[in-house]
Amino acid sequence: MRNCFPIALLSYRFLVMSANDFTHPIDKAQRVQAAIESHFAWFDRIKQTITSGTSEFTPAEVAVTETCDLGHWLQESFRSYCPDPAVMAAIERVHHEFHLRASAALDIALRGDNSTACRAIALGSELSNLSGKLVVLLRSM
Repeated sequence: MRNCFPIALLSYRFLVMSANDFTHPIDKAQRVQAAIESHFAWFDRIKQTITSGTSEFTPAEVAVTETCDLGHWLQESFRSYCPDPAVMAAIERVHHEFHLRASAALDIALRGDNSTACRAIALGSELSNLSGKLVVLLRSM
């Protein structure tokens, strides 16, 4: 339970902001930063799950982009203030691919191949690179 508090705190900070909060540039910047922090917290949670080899989630659940706070935000309020539809499409595409890769890594870990699963989440892996691309895209809005 030690790791649940920071994630819950980030989730709360992320969710208490409404779509109307984005009209002011500082609020928008804060919301983007909260989204990035939430993404990192979710990715850290997935990494911990993969390295432990046990999970409260199934790979199928992890593959769904709306299982994380960022996915909820993208579906509910991001479209209302994203200035560029191409950026929105790129964020959604990278976010979707990130979830698919995380799901595949979790599946590998749950089947007992911890070495391969750990390589799939390591720095420089496709999953790690997708995470970086997602952050760059979020910051570009």
